[in-house]
Amino acid sequence: MPKTVFTREDVVAAGLAVVAREGLAQLSARRVAEEMGSSTAPVYSNFANMNELSDAVKRAGVAELLAASRVRRTDDEFRNMGLGILGYVWAKPAVYAALFLEQSAGYDPGPDFLESIANAAVELPSLAMLPVAERLIVLKKLALFTHGLATEICQGCAEHCTLESMETIMSEVGNAVMAHACAGVNRDPETTKLLAWFWDDRTGSGE
Repeated sequence: MPKTVFTREDVVAAGLAVVAREGLAQLSARRVAEEMGSSTAPVYSNFANMNELSDAVKRAGVAELLAASRVRRTDDEFRNMGLGILGYVWAKPAVYAALFLEQSAGYDPGPDFLESIANAAVELPSLAMLPVAERLIVLKKLALFTHGLATEICQGCAEHCTLESMETIMSEVGNAVMAHACAGVNRDPETTKLLAWFWDDRTGSGE
């Protein structure tokens, strides 16, 4: 028997499925309704307008991406974060593009995502040997590199590379960044403060 009652979560899940296949530009009440096999009534009974639904879909995408970053793949939690993000982007490039590469009104997912990742990274045992500020700088370096790989995936690099090759280069760069940090960095305190994310909230004196 066809489903006749659709919750807010049902509508968001359908919207995210549309974005994953067709991109954020194709998110419409009609396409979401088709995904659910219903009329557009559930869309407008759960959301005031499409901007509100778009925000909810982007928040759901951030939640999925963060969940992927927490999946245990190796014994290195920090490496797992990068591999999880990379794997998610490989599977759902249009969602990543909608979150971080395409201009759109409404909810900006960047701050929430970065704060969640930073909070997690500061607590990782594999980074415990570094001062908090240096942990955040390592995260910043690898986040920028991961974003570059993710952008390449979104631009269609699957034609000339594999997920495994990207995971390899991510691991090599990650190892180099960690080795540099663990060797001790001769950097003046002001520069460290500028490089570290969320300095005041997490580092205090920088120790």
